Amino acid sequence: MKRLALLLALAPLGCAQFPSGQCTDKAICDDTGDASIFDGSIGDAPADSPPDVPLDTLVGPDGDVPDGECNGGVEDCSNGVDDNCDGHIDCDDPLCQNAGYTCTPAAPAGWSGPVALYSIAGGTVPSCGGAYTTLAQSGHTGLTAPAATCGCTCSGATGELCFADIDYFTDSSCNNYNQSDGLPANFCVNVGSGNGSVKGKPGVAYGGTCTPQPTKNVPGESWSNSYATCSYGGTPGTAGCGATTDLCVQSPGSGAWSKPCVFQSGDVPCPTGDYGGKYVFYTSTSDSRGCTNCTCNYNPGSCTANITVYTGSQCSGSTLAISTDNQCHTFAGYSSEAGTLTNTPGTCPANPVSAQGTDTPAGPVTVCCAQ
Repeated sequence: MKRLALLLALAPLGCAQFPSGQCTDKAICDDTGDASIFDGSIGDAPADSPPDVPLDTLVGPDGDVPDGECNGGVEDCSNGVDDNCDGHIDCDDPLCQNAGYTCTPAAPAGWSGPVALYSIAGGTVPSCGGAYTTLAQSGHTGLTAPAATCGCTCSGATGELCFADIDYFTDSSCNNYNQSDGLPANFCVNVGSGNGSVKGKPGVAYGGTCTPQPTKNVPGESWSNSYATCSYGGTPGTAGCGATTDLCVQSPGSGAWSKPCVFQSGDVPCPTGDYGGKYVFYTSTSDSRGCTNCTCNYNPGSCTANITVYTGSQCSGSTLAISTDNQCHTFAGYSSEAGTLTNTPGTCPANPVSAQGTDTPAGPVTVCCAQ
């Protein structure tokens, strides 16, 4: 492009001259150098080139142009025409070859391309560049995904109930068992007559609920390398290539694999032929990292109560105050009543938890580059 700019800058001076004195475009300049090689407008293509030629595909010579060369020695490397009359078209022209144009096979069936493959260390996808301007696919390799860290605690027992129980015996030493009655708090229970002793049994706590309180932290993912495949921004031709199916394109620029590539979703073999340099990167992950369930063990608390035994039915008559101390008390009772139950709540120890699951690369893309 710098060489073309030089030719453009010289256009208003008439027939452009190299230091040797030769006319740069003998085909359209007379020997006196009175004619311009352009139509007079800065930025126009050479006058005898095809109309609407993209300027970034034009390549000019580095040095002296022999008298008689066409088009000022400038070759358009993508139009299928021998613009500079040197007998070479596009990719067959040394000017185009020196400017980075190369022949590459068209993408086989099922593959996309040609593309440039860019890579960079770290997790940031590299940018497209040069003649390969549009991101087609991107991904990464070298996944690091630490395991989850897990914890489990439990709330104290809630909703716990208490139960007081009294046993009745027909003898005076609590040996000849007669019957038992559960005693809800402040509720009178009639038990009949003829009993000789009573025993208030320790209260029972039951029905408590524990609430699991799990914690989980899943660390972020990181990648050691990132990749981008970028589509060719020009219009590839086939001129100047040995095989009629080959394409004449510019080689990838700095930071990319040196030759064009093709790609396909999945981890698949490279196609037979020139595209043999295989790379696989991944577009996503399959992350199942987590923790085992957080669960609690319920250990019931304890209950105590004072119990009153009555000689008469419906909790009337003489009384005997006993407690849920599991001791024998001699008394011929007809009814009984438990006082307010006092509950010491149960405990909820947590069961151990551990990390589980894995994080693996997913969504593979295979890139195969010309060797």
